[in-house]
Amino acid sequence: MNEKNAVILILEDEPYLLRQLKDFFEDEGFEVIDCVSIFEGMECWDNNKSRIDIILTDTNMSPNGLTEEEIKISDNGCLSGWIWIKNYVLNDQKRLFQIERIFILSDYIPILERFVSNNKEWGFKELERMKNKRLLFDKGDPEGSTAKVINAVKKELSIK
Repeated sequence: MNEKNAVILILEDEPYLLRQLKDFFEDEGFEVIDCVSIFEGMECWDNNKSRIDIILTDTNMSPNGLTEEEIKISDNGCLSGWIWIKNYVLNDQKRLFQIERIFILSDYIPILERFVSNNKEWGFKELERMKNKRLLFDKGDPEGSTAKVINAVKKELSIK
């Protein structure tokens, strides 16, 4: 894939981080679709799923757009990004999306790991695969999680 053709969907509700990621990827020639809520993420996914090559998402954001049951499961938003990935992206019958193309950047990765290990039906295999492929990035990483996720996306798209 030519990096100039790649489309990245970023689902992030922190304005500074969203701007930083969007600016970097656009400067590199990517098309970026940015969303600040689960509701927007669903809309962007539905309207662009055939074009999206990479998804970069937070887990903790407003759960608006999820069902009442999903909101409860998401711990009132702490895991709403994961619920969106699991229920709407990975289970989309019209677009099979490779898990290796999903990157999670969040402060809530330990909470996500505990939740999934206690509720295996909520994506235990998927999360283990993401951990093994090093697709989970902790925002609190003192070595710079933003730089790490940018490098991982570039590597996935084979960009030097």
